[in-house]
Amino acid sequence: MATSRLVVTKLHPPKLESTLLSRPHLVSRILDNRSKRLQLINAPAGFGKTMLLAECYHAVKASGGLVGWMSISTADNLPSRFLAHFIEAIAVGHDAIATEARKIIAAAPSALPDAVLSSLIDGFAALSKPFTIFLDDIHVLEESEICGPLNAFFRSLPYSVRVICASRGRPNLSLEQQSMKGMLAEVSWNNLRLSLDEARKYLLELEGVNISEAQVNALFEVTEGWIGGIKLASLAAHRDGESLAPLAELSGRQIDISDYLFETIFRNQSEEVCEFLLATAILNRLTPGLCTAVSGIEHCLPIIDEIERKNLFIVRLDYSRTWFRYHQLFAGFLFGMLERRHPERIADLFARAAQWCNQNNLLGDALDYAMRGKLYDLAIELLLTKGRTLLRAGGFLELYKWIKALPEHLLDCNPDLSTLYAWVLLMYCKFPEVGERVHIARQNAHQSANASRLRAELDVISLWISVVETHDPGDVELTPALISELPRDNMDILGYAYTGLGYFTRRKVGLDKALAQYHSAVSMTSEAPNPNMLARYNVAYTLYLKAQLKEAEKYTRATLSDVASLGWDRYSGVAFMQTMLALLLMERNSLNEALNEISEAIVLLETTDNRSFFGVALASRAQILFALGRNAEAEVDLESAVFDGMSRNLRRVVQKAALIRAGELLWHGELDAAQSELDQMPASEPSLPERYSETADMVASVRLRLQFERGEYEEVRAAATARLAQATRFGQRRRGLEFEMLMLMSEYQLNPTPEGLEKIRALVAEADAGGVVRPLRVISPRVLELFPEWQEGGYAKLAAGEKPAEEQRVALQQRELQIIRLVAQGYGNRDVGKLLYIGEETVKWYLKLLYRKLGVTSRMAAVETARKMGVLG
Repeated sequence: MATSRLVVTKLHPPKLESTLLSRPHLVSRILDNRSKRLQLINAPAGFGKTMLLAECYHAVKASGGLVGWMSISTADNLPSRFLAHFIEAIAVGHDAIATEARKIIAAAPSALPDAVLSSLIDGFAALSKPFTIFLDDIHVLEESEICGPLNAFFRSLPYSVRVICASRGRPNLSLEQQSMKGMLAEVSWNNLRLSLDEARKYLLELEGVNISEAQVNALFEVTEGWIGGIKLASLAAHRDGESLAPLAELSGRQIDISDYLFETIFRNQSEEVCEFLLATAILNRLTPGLCTAVSGIEHCLPIIDEIERKNLFIVRLDYSRTWFRYHQLFAGFLFGMLERRHPERIADLFARAAQWCNQNNLLGDALDYAMRGKLYDLAIELLLTKGRTLLRAGGFLELYKWIKALPEHLLDCNPDLSTLYAWVLLMYCKFPEVGERVHIARQNAHQSANASRLRAELDVISLWISVVETHDPGDVELTPALISELPRDNMDILGYAYTGLGYFTRRKVGLDKALAQYHSAVSMTSEAPNPNMLARYNVAYTLYLKAQLKEAEKYTRATLSDVASLGWDRYSGVAFMQTMLALLLMERNSLNEALNEISEAIVLLETTDNRSFFGVALASRAQILFALGRNAEAEVDLESAVFDGMSRNLRRVVQKAALIRAGELLWHGELDAAQSELDQMPASEPSLPERYSETADMVASVRLRLQFERGEYEEVRAAATARLAQATRFGQRRRGLEFEMLMLMSEYQLNPTPEGLEKIRALVAEADAGGVVRPLRVISPRVLELFPEWQEGGYAKLAAGEKPAEEQRVALQQRELQIIRLVAQGYGNRDVGKLLYIGEETVKWYLKLLYRKLGVTSRMAAVETARKMGVLG
């Protein structure tokens, strides 16, 4: 795993003790009700929810049923942690169900929960036997990133799978749909209350309390059948035969009976047990070694045995009796006692717990104790010593949440931590925050003993900020000398550095030297999937820029074959290579194959939540759709790309979308509209003689096409000639082909001779030989007028916007599928937003895109079209 390691005790129910009050009528009520696919045991603490859930689990398992169990804690509000444990909980019941989900989470620890849970649904669908999922304490899940996808997961499960949950109050899930469909059953606190007979059996037979019938009745009345209160009372009764008579005079409305009973029990423990209880009150989970470290008591296991024997609200978490936890109410009571009696000890107890967890490779627990104890210096030390290891393992989301929880002034004044945070923000695609963090870290870098290394890392990050935002590497002077300052034991950082150096080199020197640097980056990142894929992508892209598209395609296909054999096929970097392949296929006019590749890339980027490249891929698909004449779908993708780019300050995405739309408008003769697109486009960096700007030339190519269509042949010839010379100087033959084509076309318009036509034909033949088949033929409608034989390739038909009858619609994205399915069930925009944990305006935005993609104008028509497509399930 990329995040904190699995806590295997969460995957098994507590052991059924001999003193457990068996409740067969409730077990039958739950398990015999097979039509209810989701069942909720909903009651306050102390009503026996976990034990009832465990009884059901063991009953199903004993009958040969397949079962999975997960005990949920507040720490599981981190999506990566929740998903990792949830996958393994399912795997305990049937390992094959979790195969694909494990691949996804291994490749992308921060993968979207939607994708992981969808793979589990596919696993269940392939299963022939019924499966029951048991989830304890589901009420502690609060993060919308988990609850929203979990809602969809519950709704999509096959009928052979049912979920039984225990919750203290209504969970943070939308259960209305299941309830409306009659698929939800709820066991309430009223159902869980003990009957008088059950209370009597528990006190007299199981606990052996010496009490009268009148006392049983009095206790039953005052506790209202709350088994937690009855259990506490029975513990008090074991104290030297003390009577329970005073309880008859109490009222639950007058006094908090739980506090009264807890305190009664606590006061009657030995001094050693009381000291142990107070010292360990801060712990989420107990194990003898951790308890010794915190309490200072050398031999803790006998005390734990005594506490368990006395049933002092301690829960065994595994069958080997290694890990335990306190009942939540009891833990809260103990911590309150600690605050009142020894507030001066609390910080030291948290520090001891954090240090022990750190020494035992429980980084998440260590940070949790440090943060709860407000031991920020310790938390920062843990992050600085272990954070980079976690970052290398892909745990940037976990790091983001921990670092963000620190007081901002402590983060700002620590350049080492700020630099780590900058890497996290870059990988999490948090723009413009990453740029602001680099600025802060750079200001304070001189305060660090690692100043030179930090400055080098910040330069690498700055370069990548520029590349992600604008496509060009900016003004960062990335050199081998600077890279030598970087840590040699972090292949990810070195991979990003050498790939970044390639960007710098192809801008300042040329493509051949850059290609060698990319190959070096590939070699040094052989065990780091995403940096390796990024380097390989740039190898292929550099071959593309050299107009060696056949070599680029061969390299790209070999890479995709490699990743399949390496088990890297679920990493987001693979989508870069799929996007590259789509570009190469489009340029040789294999449009349908290109569409398949780019669509797969978009699904993978969405699955892994890689937003740095998502908008680029959407715009690329729009370009292919335009080429296929599927203009309405292309416009949907372009709008989505622009929305994504603007929301993340990714100028290159907005710019790419504008260039694609302007090119399409040019083909249809809408010159003023094309001019408007170019005028509204974000500015690109200026062209300078001493450096090459790929972005500036991409923009220049479209602007020269516009001038050409307006008949400004002299100006186009002069500008294209100058651009061609600059591109040739830096080895950029692919872009040079466009400028040369515009130059030759302008010359022919000024002086139409057979020799001029032959020059154009020869240039196109050269481009064809390198795999650049489509671009020169569609650079202007006049090309096909001059060479009508090329129209047989379908360029005129498809570019004119005619949709081939055999083409199928683009697959809907995951969020679009969720929305249209809820709309089909009759939910309004507001309810859809609540169910998916998104805003009502966002729902309207998605519906607008859906209407365009489906070619409809109303909700009813959208549902009908989706039904015909077979996507409503």
